[in-house]
Amino acid sequence: MIKSVFGFLQGKNEIGDEETVKKDNQKRGLEFYALGDVDTPKNTRQTLNILLLADNRHEANVVQDHINAFGKHSRHNVFVVNPIWQSLERCCQIEKIDVILIHYSILTLSDYFLPEYNAEIIRKFSGPKAQIIQDECRWINRMKDRMVDLGIGAVFSSLGVGNMQKVYGGTPLRNARFYSCLPGYIPVYMKEIETLPISERPLDIVYRGRELAYWYGKHAREKSEIANHMLRLCGHYGGLIDISAKESTRIYGDDWLKFVASGRTTLGVEGGVSIFDFDGTVEKGTNEYLEDHSGASFKEVFRKVLKPYEGNIIHKTITPRIFESICLKTALILYPGNYNGLLKENIHYIPLSPNGENDKEVAKKLKDHAYLQELVDRTFIDIVDREELQASYYVEKVEDALMLLTE
Repeated sequence: MIKSVFGFLQGKNEIGDEETVKKDNQKRGLEFYALGDVDTPKNTRQTLNILLLADNRHEANVVQDHINAFGKHSRHNVFVVNPIWQSLERCCQIEKIDVILIHYSILTLSDYFLPEYNAEIIRKFSGPKAQIIQDECRWINRMKDRMVDLGIGAVFSSLGVGNMQKVYGGTPLRNARFYSCLPGYIPVYMKEIETLPISERPLDIVYRGRELAYWYGKHAREKSEIANHMLRLCGHYGGLIDISAKESTRIYGDDWLKFVASGRTTLGVEGGVSIFDFDGTVEKGTNEYLEDHSGASFKEVFRKVLKPYEGNIIHKTITPRIFESICLKTALILYPGNYNGLLKENIHYIPLSPNGENDKEVAKKLKDHAYLQELVDRTFIDIVDREELQASYYVEKVEDALMLLTE
C-alpha cells in the first residue's frame, strides 16, 4: 500500500530521495491506507472494551457528532472519558480496557487537554493505542514525538494517503499504521431534519467563516475571502444576507442548524491549508514579523515571511459543514475545487469564481428559487445516503482497524 514518499525537513520543501525514504519506511514497518482499505479482522465476534478519550463538552456540533458516533454505532463497548476534567485512574478500570483511542478533540501536546497524570497512565497501558488527528499542519515534529512517547500504534488522519506519507514518512514510530479519513461524516439525525422549502426561507445567503492565522498559507485565507467576496457581490446586486468571518459571531448547537436552514444558500471552500509547519519555524517567523509590523496585511507577511514555505504540502478536503448544508437542503455556493471527488460544479453546487468573473451569473441564480430547489434536491439524493459518507461506516472501519491491532 506504500506509494510515493517524500521527506520534508524543518517545514521547508526539501524533497529527499524517494526510494531511500520508501525503503526506510518499509524497514520501520509503517503502512499507509485509505480507510476503506482496512482488512477484515479474523475474529469479528470478539467484543472489545474501547476507552475513547474525548472532549465531550466541546461546543461545536461537528465535534460532538464525531464523538457520539461511536456510542451510537459501535458494536463494541465504548467508554468515553474526558481527560481534561476526569482522572483515568479514578473513573475507569484500566485493566479491563482492550484499546485506547484518543479523539482529535484532545490535543495531546497540551497539559490542559491531557494532564501528565493521565498521560502517564496511557504510557503504561500495555494494550494497543490509537489516535484520531486533525489540523496536522502544525507542530508536526512535536506531535510525532508525542505519538512515540504515548506508544501510538495506529493513526486516523484527515490527510489524504499521499500527504500522510509526506507528513509521517520517516517518523520514529515503529510498525505504525496510518489511515486516511474524512474530517467528518454524516450522522443519521442530520438526514431526518425537516426544513422549509427554498422559497419560504427568509435569507438569500447565510455564512460563518473563520479568519485563520497567516502562517497557514494562501488556501486557508479562502474561508474569509469568500465572505468578503460575497459581501461585495451582494452590495452590488442586492440580497438578504447574514455573512461574517469574525470569531465573535460564531454560532453553535441547535442555533447553528437553524441558522444554516434559514438561508436559501450558504458559502463554502475546501477545508485545508497550503503550508505545513514541521518545527514551528513558520509560526515563529510570522509572529515575530507581526510584532514588529503591527497590522501588516496577509500580502505583506506572505511576501516577507511565508513565500518560501507556500505549497510545501497542500491539503484540501471536503468539510462536515458542507455535509450539514446538503442535509439541510441549503444550496452551496463554493469556490471550485475537487471536494474529494464528491461534488460537481452546477450539479451539486454553484461555482463562484475567486476572481469575480461570474458574479453576475451567481447573483442571477440566487434569485431563481426553482433552480435552487432543484439543485438542493438533486444534491441531497446524490450524496446523503452514500455508504462511505455515513458515520456508521466510519465507526465500523475504525473499529476494524482497532481489532487488527489486537490480533
